[in-house]
Amino acid sequence: FLYHVGHDTGLATYGEREVMAALRASNVKTLLVSEGLGRVELKIRCSGCGYEETEIMDEEEVAEFEQALSERKCPRCGNSSLEVAEKRDLIEVLADMAEEAKAEFEVISEETEEGAMLKEGFGGIAAILRFRQYQ
Repeated sequence: FLYHVGHDTGLATYGEREVMAALRASNVKTLLVSEGLGRVELKIRCSGCGYEETEIMDEEEVAEFEQALSERKCPRCGNSSLEVAEKRDLIEVLADMAEEAKAEFEVISEETEEGAMLKEGFGGIAAILRFRQYQ
């Protein structure tokens, strides 16, 4: 990964949004995730009309988010009936996406120099791509 970043090959990407987009496009060859990512994916559902949305946040933010959720109105029906229907560790979500995209999946320890660099320098999520991405 660092080779591709350093040599600007166009075959590396990092950051939650960018890597997830590359996974959805099946363009990830190898997914690298820091074991101390500390992020979760929440599926929010309206019990009134069935509206659904997904939020990704730090684990420490979940309790405050759930409390604020009771005050929010559903964008579809306007009722205050939004609730967290599912909570998953983002590493699990990424592992499932990697499997679906037929990508190698590696969880990197923060105890190593590379792992610390992945977490601090690249947000804990990076990928080596199959093909260059053009935006």
